[in-house]
Amino acid sequence: MGELFEVLLEDPGSLGLLARRFFDDAGPQSFAWPESSWPLALPETLQPALHGARALRTRLLARTPAPKSVLITSPGAGDGKTSIALSLAYAAARLDGVRCLLIEANLPAPRLSASLRWPEGPGLVQLLDGSAPLAEVVRRADSPEGLCILTAGASQSGADELLHTVRWRQLCLDARAHFDLVVIDGPSWTGSDGDQALRASADGILLAARIDHTRRDALAAALDALAGPVFLGVVLAGV
Repeated sequence: MGELFEVLLEDPGSLGLLARRFFDDAGPQSFAWPESSWPLALPETLQPALHGARALRTRLLARTPAPKSVLITSPGAGDGKTSIALSLAYAAARLDGVRCLLIEANLPAPRLSASLRWPEGPGLVQLLDGSAPLAEVVRRADSPEGLCILTAGASQSGADELLHTVRWRQLCLDARAHFDLVVIDGPSWTGSDGDQALRASADGILLAARIDHTRRDALAAALDALAGPVFLGVVLAGV
């Protein structure tokens, strides 16, 4: 992956991102910061992208109001979406005092776990189907210490339907209460019900595109579908 370039397309009609909250009588659950950590080795292919990721991080956190949750999607496969999500979360968590949660929500075809070579275990799917509690699925990286990761976990048929459950809404509420930034690595945009659920959960959306890879017609279609006040722009990843 080459250097990452960010292009934020401002919406002149937008009055700023309004923080979206899920109202629940129970309020956010208590979240214990994980005591044990897992070694995180950033893939060598992402090292050149960190400079651009730091610039993107700065632009996002400087917005008023700053988005608490950002969904990363793409027009198609191989557009660098997962690499951008990981490098952005990594760069954000390196800031002193910033806590960042990276969620692998590409449930039909998870890629983040393979990129990280993260230990196998329960993840988002198991949290949403009720078979694992929050404390067992959120893991802390050893470096940077401010980074926590929630991988997809063991896949199952119809997993994306779990994004419509109360547990997903509760997770979003908990994440807002305990993290400064939540980066959601979503699937490529198709406009499915799962995609719409992720869009409704995010304060901002970034569309990943890869130079000499992303099809022009697919990019145009995704831009039309994602247009709106929460669309932040396109992130171009080099070859």
